[in-house]
Amino acid sequence: MNVPVDSIECGPYTFAVEASEDAIRRVRAEHGPTVLGITCLHEGRIVVSLEGGPSVARVTLLHEVEHVVNDVCGIGTQRLSEEEWIHRTTPTLLDTLRRNPHMVWWLMEGASGWPPARESAPSSPQHVSPTTEATETGPADALARSPEAVTDGRLFEPGQIVVWEEGHEPAEAPGRPAVGIVLYTSEGCVEVDLIGTGGRRDHRFLVVPELLRAVES
Repeated sequence: MNVPVDSIECGPYTFAVEASEDAIRRVRAEHGPTVLGITCLHEGRIVVSLEGGPSVARVTLLHEVEHVVNDVCGIGTQRLSEEEWIHRTTPTLLDTLRRNPHMVWWLMEGASGWPPARESAPSSPQHVSPTTEATETGPADALARSPEAVTDGRLFEPGQIVVWEEGHEPAEAPGRPAVGIVLYTSEGCVEVDLIGTGGRRDHRFLVVPELLRAVES
């Protein structure tokens, strides 16, 4: 087998991907015989073992890509809570997946239902938070009108203050109305940071735009 991914882009950097017996042999000579992969940040290189077959190689490559994302985000060896680590790395991870469709294609190869038929591929998530369900119109209608999330003829933009429509407030909201601040919009959904008691912002939700309303300034 081989890994048909020669390089990956993450942020402004390009990392070469090596998947050969010689490459992993050199890595193991330095780091031990059980290493399946390693990221050499200063060399801009990812090494992946071919042992274990395609499934193990895919997991190993994605594992190493997450190391790259961690470094690009400037986290290094900082001790962060799970939520903080996810918050800081998710945008860069999403950007990395979008920059490297060839890698995503190989990671998904052989999965049930892959590749998706263009006509049946979902345009956006249909369920976006534990307490918020999409309406019948769904985010696809918003996508047809604009690449950004739209409701009542208005665009949602990062930094905008919004409230949840009555009856769709998340359980974590300290009261009503539930108020949040838009972090970003993507694929017809809006990521909202819930503003809690005392101005705390520690719960984030992906919400279809139909369930949000902009607060007029």
